[in-house]
Amino acid sequence: MSTIAVSTIDWRRVSKRLCDAVRKNGNGDAGQAIELVKDILGYAGPASQTSRMAGRLGLLCLYGKPHVVVPACPDLPHDGQRYTFRGELGSDVSLLARRHIDFLCLMQRFLGEITILYADRESLDPLLQKACNADQETFMQRLQGSAEATKQMIANLGLSATVMMMSELFPSLGDQEETSIQHLLKTELTDLQFMTTKRRTMYLNLGCFLRDEQIIRTARTAAQYLALGTLAAQQNLAVVNHTTVNLARYVKTDTALIHNPVEVY
Repeated sequence: MSTIAVSTIDWRRVSKRLCDAVRKNGNGDAGQAIELVKDILGYAGPASQTSRMAGRLGLLCLYGKPHVVVPACPDLPHDGQRYTFRGELGSDVSLLARRHIDFLCLMQRFLGEITILYADRESLDPLLQKACNADQETFMQRLQGSAEATKQMIANLGLSATVMMMSELFPSLGDQEETSIQHLLKTELTDLQFMTTKRRTMYLNLGCFLRDEQIIRTARTAAQYLALGTLAAQQNLAVVNHTTVNLARYVKTDTALIHNPVEVY
């Protein structure tokens, strides 16, 4: 049963986009795709409730249920609701992965392949290593433990999904991020400063106190979303993502976003 209204979307505009794609490609079913998009967006948050995102998702649905990738944070210290960064890195199913699994179980009948991606590049972050009391090797060992625990959880729930590290699916992710960081620092500094202010509490919990360092971290996080969105779109994958100020980054790529309206930061 749908939980979120999708009446704000201009379905005539979406239908035209899909019909144009069918005529251009010579195959696909625009009507069936629209119904599938409506089913999926019935569970999605507001960042997906736009004609643009409905159209992007519809293009993926022209040939059947969409393959989705689901980025998840490591098992960072949390209080059961939000990440606190107070304590050690765990090796269980992460808080965000649990929230995503709940969401995926609701809509799995409308999705094709599901791939949960643990953010293994976080293991390269010295500040995160220090906050979680784990060097890079320990970080990766615990992250692998989280992946195995997640496989067990989804098996128990009957959810058909693959679990892997993000860089396994996207080997060029790091290079793409570095390119995006430099571009953001040169062209969107004012926006980065605003976003940094909104993320200030998280940075203080991490032990990041200097404003310039905070801005660079904001740029790096934004670059991760741009890079993931770009690479996912290139492989015709939709992205399931939690609520964050960085959701707008997906709009700047060609990615179809399925917004899981949960907050963990």
